Amino acid sequence: MIKISYFNFFLVAMTSHVCLAQTRSEVVRAELSFAATAKEFTMKRAFLENMDSAAVVFGEGKIYNGFEYWNKATETPGKLLWHPAFNGLSQAEDLGFTTGPWEYRATLADSVIASGQYTTVWKKNKKGEWKFLADLGVDYRGNLFGQQSLSTSEVFISAKKNDTSALAIEKKFLETFAVHKQKAFEQSVHYNSWLNTDGKHPVQLAALVLPELAKLPDTISFQPVEGGMSSSRDLAYIYGTVTYGQKQENYLRIWGHTKDGWKIIVQVIKK
Repeated sequence: MIKISYFNFFLVAMTSHVCLAQTRSEVVRAELSFAATAKEFTMKRAFLENMDSAAVVFGEGKIYNGFEYWNKATETPGKLLWHPAFNGLSQAEDLGFTTGPWEYRATLADSVIASGQYTTVWKKNKKGEWKFLADLGVDYRGNLFGQQSLSTSEVFISAKKNDTSALAIEKKFLETFAVHKQKAFEQSVHYNSWLNTDGKHPVQLAALVLPELAKLPDTISFQPVEGGMSSSRDLAYIYGTVTYGQKQENYLRIWGHTKDGWKIIVQVIKK
């Protein structure tokens, strides 16, 4: 079957390219299974089967409960295909993320209609199942579906037990951002950071990410809504709305705790 070949191909690529231990690959396997369900069946089925009860999805600056949104969605023959290109997992192995390219086709036999980059935050529930908490994508021209190989983030270190929450981490960053936008990013962007924005291919590494962030308009503002942190206190995420004057969109940031403190590992900033 096409699904099995696709699934096995990326598992082989993952093992040979990254050499992850079995436990470090769980979030990648969850993402590949999610994508395989969408490919063989429908997007609606894939999303409903793989989301956490608290999962959210985004659209035109709004945040929706995932189950409510997808239960109302109409089944379509359209095929959304994707695979992970960068991933990370907490030491407690209860929170993780992946980001990678996606493409959309009317059917598998048709050519690509749209393409872009997705980012998903995953959580392991009490049953030991991986379910996603947030899923936010951007679109761009120039399909990268077959051009991104898999890599992994560094292993992060646990913060102190009395350290702050994900929301407090974000608010501290935004306090600096309100005074000096670029300084806030320079202090917080991880050397191996990814930036996903509409209309552009993903940008990787701080040396390339920071110049792109400098191009953000001075009127931009971020309003965090919700987030969470791993039980090992080394990985966190936050999502909310980003405003450009009168226009409102969404954003997602993934934070990792390093020897130098909390750093932004992946950001998705819709435009």
